Amino acid sequence: MVTPNSGVGLPLADLKLWLKADSGVVRNNTNGTVGSWIDQSGNGNNATTLYLSDQPQWLTNSASGGPAVRFDGVSDHFILPGFLTGATQAEAYVILRAATNLPSSSRGLWRFGPQSGASSYYPHYNGHIYDSFGSTINRDLGIPLHRADEFHLYNANAGAAQWNSWINGRSFYTTNVNTVSFPSDPMIGDAWNSEFAGDMVEVMIFKRGLSIEERCSVGRYLNYKYQFANSPPSSVRATAQSSTQLSISWNDNGSLDPTSYTVDRKTGATGSYLQIAAVTNGFLCLDSSVVPGTNYYYRVTGSNFFGDSFSTEISPPTVTITNPPSGTTIVSSTNLVIGASAFDSDGTVTQVQFFEGSLLLGTAPSNSSAFTFNWTNAFPTPHVLTAEAWDNAGNSRISSANILYVAWDTDGDGYSDAQEIANGTNPFVPDAPWQPPAPDPSDHTPPTIFLDEPSNATLLP
Repeated sequence: MVTPNSGVGLPLADLKLWLKADSGVVRNNTNGTVGSWIDQSGNGNNATTLYLSDQPQWLTNSASGGPAVRFDGVSDHFILPGFLTGATQAEAYVILRAATNLPSSSRGLWRFGPQSGASSYYPHYNGHIYDSFGSTINRDLGIPLHRADEFHLYNANAGAAQWNSWINGRSFYTTNVNTVSFPSDPMIGDAWNSEFAGDMVEVMIFKRGLSIEERCSVGRYLNYKYQFANSPPSSVRATAQSSTQLSISWNDNGSLDPTSYTVDRKTGATGSYLQIAAVTNGFLCLDSSVVPGTNYYYRVTGSNFFGDSFSTEISPPTVTITNPPSGTTIVSSTNLVIGASAFDSDGTVTQVQFFEGSLLLGTAPSNSSAFTFNWTNAFPTPHVLTAEAWDNAGNSRISSANILYVAWDTDGDGYSDAQEIANGTNPFVPDAPWQPPAPDPSDHTPPTIFLDEPSNATLLP
């Protein structure tokens, strides 16, 4: 499930250019190409063309799921007014995709640098992104993690002694070296005679740098419109570390990297989720407040520039050693039968393993109707046993400790060696079970019967 991030609203007062493929597209009556793209910010910074050959196509249903403006990479571009001339800072956002990830020749993105030596390539023929937005320098930003030929968000921020760019809200390039400069003749789709090839669906340019909260508001708006939120974390797994501690792990399953994760837990199927951990580095956390035998559910939320995405909830099994009860003393000469009960609320228990400390004693197979195993040759000492149950999703839980006392019976007569020594019998020779004495055949004395009469009894004649 995906939800947008919360935060402040769009800083519309400083939004100087807003081009949207689903609004303000003016098409040529002759061939349906886009002659002008009307600025939706209300500032009249309309994108226009001089010649029919410069006009991009308008797609009604692009891979973004809606309309897009398509540039041919030959001559298509728009001319803009010099609305950033003299600006000391600005920030731009564009949702786009290039026609190819590795073009045979470099493709220009826009003209927001002051000179031809500071072109913006999206991408360069080597697969790198170059940008000179608001700068005298054409920076090699490197190869993006996200493919250029898939729809994504690119944004750049230029200011005095700072320049930054992001892809899908994740930092792509940053430096504290920059001289701010914007041209008087900016363009979209052209970078000093290098034309863009691909689709654009929305362009937003602010005449100042945005705060983190304001960037999140832009991301929230774009996610609501284009569903850019990260795919939910996958392969969430709870692995027992002890009877009171579980490690919760997951995978980043999306193409848009989350910037943070939260782990939530609830008790029972009808409980309410509460956050137990916030993770900004890695894909693992520990839950050290586990109560043995309690049924828990977990979910992981991935958050990024665009919003939050919730994983499928998981519930590890519960397990308890039931036989023998904790504190029991067992007299045995051969083997002990150890049993456990295990339950999994969202799947099946596949096996139960029995341990003394870290030593694996035995495993009850998955086809068992009861999870038991025979423990042979247990030493006559106290033992601390635990059971670990695994379910079909790879989740596990460990039972609370079960203390078992084993008294050895060497001769197997049912009396412990300690009992026989105390009774004065040989612990290595089975004691004969007690039998009533056999009658003496030479004794003909009739048995004596004693009758106790009550004091108020009446004897019959």
